[in-house]
Amino acid sequence: MPVLGVLSVSTVIGMVLVSIFVESRFFVRKTAWLISMAVVLMIGTLSFLAVVWGEDIAVQFYTLVVHLPAFILFTWIGRYRGWRLLFQLLSAILFCFFIQHGAALVYYLSGFNTLAWIVSYSLFSVAVIYFVWHYLRPMFRKMLWEVHHGWGLMCLVLGAYYGITLYLIPGYAGTEQSSTVLKVSLSLMMAGVYTLLMIFFSVTHQETESRNSAQMEALQISALKDRIAAMAAAEDEVRIERHNLRHQLQTIAELIRKGCEQEALNVISSTQCHLHEAPLKHWCQPPVIDAMFSFYFGQAEQKGIQVQADISLPDCTPVDETELSIVFANAIENAIHANMALPVQKRCICCKIICRPALMFEISNPYAGEIRFDENGFPIACEEGHGLGTKTIANFCEKYSAFCQYEAVNGRFSLRVVL
Repeated sequence: MPVLGVLSVSTVIGMVLVSIFVESRFFVRKTAWLISMAVVLMIGTLSFLAVVWGEDIAVQFYTLVVHLPAFILFTWIGRYRGWRLLFQLLSAILFCFFIQHGAALVYYLSGFNTLAWIVSYSLFSVAVIYFVWHYLRPMFRKMLWEVHHGWGLMCLVLGAYYGITLYLIPGYAGTEQSSTVLKVSLSLMMAGVYTLLMIFFSVTHQETESRNSAQMEALQISALKDRIAAMAAAEDEVRIERHNLRHQLQTIAELIRKGCEQEALNVISSTQCHLHEAPLKHWCQPPVIDAMFSFYFGQAEQKGIQVQADISLPDCTPVDETELSIVFANAIENAIHANMALPVQKRCICCKIICRPALMFEISNPYAGEIRFDENGFPIACEEGHGLGTKTIANFCEKYSAFCQYEAVNGRFSLRVVL
């Protein structure tokens, strides 16, 4: 079994796994072209080293020829950088080693049967790629956003496995008993370690989902209570006006009987002034979202913030109404917070929502100071305890595959979401 052939196949499978783990900033076609060109250059360099200096030298320089360029390439095209990107790369290498060592064990146990190696390598590759694509990739996308600490430590564990497997255990898995047993045993141990990491990620995600659910329920209850209180107050006013109107009609009737037409008109005019009070305002049809807008827009107006809203929402929203309301609530709450640093005459919140051809909305407001964005284009919270709303919006967009864009131009901050 030629070592160069194994390295070439491993390079292709490894780059496929990395491309699954790492979310690219570019379109699929451009990403595929860049990765394909990189693979061709890597395999070409390995072949050159194997021909000129031998396969052992090619193995020793595999890190410099394949892994280091891969890290540089995905630093450029990936959404995440630093320890998170390194963890994604090491995870891809880990699963690539799982494939190699599984096939090597079959190769060794079959009495060095090349066909057995080819079949087992193909089956392991398909199984691992399917598992990573359907199970790990969705979890990774959530965890890369939700987990902010500990990536360096996890990289240290995976890096230690990488160094031991590639450089400290002599020989090649599948060619001799000692290297096969040691490398396969170490890979099995790392499978257990990685499983614990996935359990940790799953528990962390469940806790985050629980906090978001609790926040949604609290918002819904608060908004509905406020809406009920407003409706109750309006009903009380209507009852009072109806009671007074009965006496006023009696007064008008008596004035008309006495021929005091001008006095009757004056009473009618006074009554009309009371009846011209603004009715209870509805912002949209969905009741939970309407209650949320009433609550937060009411807060904004109480703080001297001008509200400009153009809202067009159907009775039935394309996504969960409560989840959508929490997104609006977080965005408007952030806008209120930003406005409070401005003079009253400059305070303003603009909210535009349309439902055709797709549900799209933009919430914008003026701001003071400087807004910094992270590598993913999300605003960075400058104060401790802030930033949870941005995370909630990001989780919502991730769940529903929505386009999300933040922008700060000419003193105006905007959030745009397209579902």
